[in-house]
Amino acid sequence: MILNKIKIFKNLIENFENDKLNLFINGCKNNELILIVDFWYKDKIYSMINLYKELLMLSYYSINDIYQEFLMIVAPVLKKYKPHLDKCSFTSFLLSVVKKFTMSKIKSSTSTTKKPKLGFIDFDNLYYVIDEDASNNIEKEIQTTDIKNLIKFVDVKKDPYCKYLSSDLKTKNFYSTTKINQIKSDFIQKVNFFFSFQKRNL
Repeated sequence: MILNKIKIFKNLIENFENDKLNLFINGCKNNELILIVDFWYKDKIYSMINLYKELLMLSYYSINDIYQEFLMIVAPVLKKYKPHLDKCSFTSFLLSVVKKFTMSKIKSSTSTTKKPKLGFIDFDNLYYVIDEDASNNIEKEIQTTDIKNLIKFVDVKKDPYCKYLSSDLKTKNFYSTTKINQIKSDFIQKVNFFFSFQKRNL
């Protein structure tokens, strides 16, 4: 029963069925709605993380830009809806995501050289760094690495190989800039749309 309701809720909110969604929410029991909200929002956060991984891989943003934008979205939601979210396991989940995202920031290089670095890191904090002197090996490293499981941290303004790598990665069928912005806008709109409802049961 609850799985069917989760599916109905997901379809309504994904398709912006305002009136039907309002009726659905009002017809849910308190414990049911908490489970449904918990499930849906976790799914949205995971989607956002995957999207930001794509953004970083395309080199259009630095890690600091992405991190700040990430916090700009989740922090207001957590602050505004904390009394409601405390009833769900979502609060601890969101905090763990923020912590994990923070820990994923590339570690400071111990090298004494001031030359630019290309850093690869995944969500398990496994990474390697390529010095600019290893430019001849960059293509080989990329081809022998599972790019889809990595996040690329590159300072677009400072890194001399950013343009080259971005061009190479675009051939891997990643999203275009227009598509990325569309997905981001769509996600944020849906989050704001959902929380604009005055939910009597939460």
